[in-house]
Amino acid sequence: MLEPNKYIEEAIKARKEGCSMKTGTTYFIDIDGTIVDRSTQRPLENAVEIINSLYDAGNTIILTTLRGEDWKEDSRFSVENTMKMLREIRIKYHHILWDIPSPRILINDSGAVAINHEPDTPWILKSEESSPSSTGESE
Repeated sequence: MLEPNKYIEEAIKARKEGCSMKTGTTYFIDIDGTIVDRSTQRPLENAVEIINSLYDAGNTIILTTLRGEDWKEDSRFSVENTMKMLREIRIKYHHILWDIPSPRILINDSGAVAINHEPDTPWILKSEESSPSSTGESE
């Protein structure tokens, strides 16, 4: 199983500091620019693997998207074609929230963490992060 990147580790830490009767963390993850490249619709590097690892670890995965039935100008973003694309990339999730515009604001009583992922960039695995010595920084 892949280890989550540093941002996901921060979310897990924040979740552990909160309290809940249910175990696991709920992840709201945007589709375009976060899971798939906006222009190519191909999965971003490591995104599917990390999300599936989070799912397999017992977390709840909720995908969010502006996509929906009203996407007449580009059929790639219809519900039917989005569902087909998600099946093809084999991503695991529990729910999809359709027609959700940005910005998105989460208001929660405790344990909420917001992560702004740089659009259309790979997800970085913990083992791929640079160490201080490899970046020329002193230890």
